[in-house]
Amino acid sequence: MERIILGNLSKKYRKQSVLNAFSYRFEDKVYAIIGSNGVGKSTLLKCILSLIRYSGSIRVCSLLPIAYLPEFVSVPPYVSVLQFLDTFLNVSENEVEKLRINESLNKWQMQDAKNKKLHTLSKGMLQKVLLLLVLHTKSDIYLFDEPLSGLDQVAQALFKDELLALKKQNKCIILSTHYVLYYQELIDQVLLYEEGKFYEANI
Repeated sequence: MERIILGNLSKKYRKQSVLNAFSYRFEDKVYAIIGSNGVGKSTLLKCILSLIRYSGSIRVCSLLPIAYLPEFVSVPPYVSVLQFLDTFLNVSENEVEKLRINESLNKWQMQDAKNKKLHTLSKGMLQKVLLLLVLHTKSDIYLFDEPLSGLDQVAQALFKDELLALKKQNKCIILSTHYVLYYQELIDQVLLYEEGKFYEANI
């Protein structure tokens, strides 16, 4: 099923063209967007989310909100891990979700950190919290911008398992990454981003 339809999408920052009038259709597959820093990978994700203005059209075919992990994010520093997850997932009001979160905290080796304030967490631990938030969000579309940042090898493997589970559910997954080979067995299509346009490529 087609999930995101881009039509003549363009975006400029002052006089620099970042997205250059291109069209593309994302389906229920796993996509990896690759390209050098600053070419517009993150900008594209923000356009899809309507976080920034753009020219052209974007049609999102889903009744559920898009689940999104940005590369850089500010979090409330003096909120605990559980309070943070509860704010967005209503964990305390949903016994099923509360059980799922506790299982995930155990699996991701974060049970001892659940009552810690976010500002006390290491980069890797905070990345785990953000991943748990996104992975527990019910959606048809998942956008990840450099999701491996700060993760150790155990957490990276866990994340790959989660992606595989989402893929089996026929979700649309878009990964902006510098580590495309890590996802090799999961990816259905690689998109090379150059000069403001996509080019379908092979790993």
